[in-house]
Amino acid sequence: MIDWIGDILTKWGHWAARTEAGGIGFHRFSPSCRSDRSDAWGDGRLPSDLSDDDMDAITRAVDALPMIPGRPLKMLVVLRYRDAWPYRRISGHFLIPQQTCRDRMHEAHTMLAKALAKADVP
Repeated sequence: MIDWIGDILTKWGHWAARTEAGGIGFHRFSPSCRSDRSDAWGDGRLPSDLSDDDMDAITRAVDALPMIPGRPLKMLVVLRYRDAWPYRRISGHFLIPQQTCRDRMHEAHTMLAKALAKADVP
C-alpha cells in the first residue's frame, strides 16, 4: 500500500461518511445511531491540509476506479475508507482471501496515486 494515499483516503473517508450521513456524524444505515458512529468532523470542517477542490478530485478519482466483476476496486476503497470495514469483513463480503483483498487495494492505491498526482492533490 502507498502510505500517503492511505492517509488521504482516510481523511476523504471521514469526510465522505459525514457528507453521506447528512451532517449528523452517524452513518445513514445505522439503525440505532449508536453502534456505527462515524469519526467524521462534527462541524463540517475539512481536514486542514485538504480543500474542497482536493476532496472533489479525490471523489472523482475514486469514482473512476474500475468496478469490473472480480476486481471491484471502487467498492473496495469505499467499503474500507468510507464505511470503515476491516479487511476481514471486506474479504468475506467478496468471498476472497484477505491477501487478495490487500493486493487489490494496493492496485487501487497505485491507480489513485497516478490520478491524484495529475490532479495535484497534496
